[in-house]
Amino acid sequence: MGTRGGGRWKTIGQDLLDAVCSRARDKFGAAQVLVVCGHQDTAKRTMLHDQGLKIASEWYVKGLK
Repeated sequence: MGTRGGGRWKTIGQDLLDAVCSRARDKFGAAQVLVVCGHQDTAKRTMLHDQGLKIASEWYVKGLK
């Protein structure tokens, strides 16, 4: 699974993404969706890829002490 609850991305996650996209498009006229996904979140990344989403960028972060 990779992450806690990872097995649910193909079911609940996919349904949620579909609902958000439909509402954003129909109610607000959105033309694009942006989803944040960790590099090692394999289940989520697979679901996003299967839904036709493409990687547009990667962020590198560092905590400051």
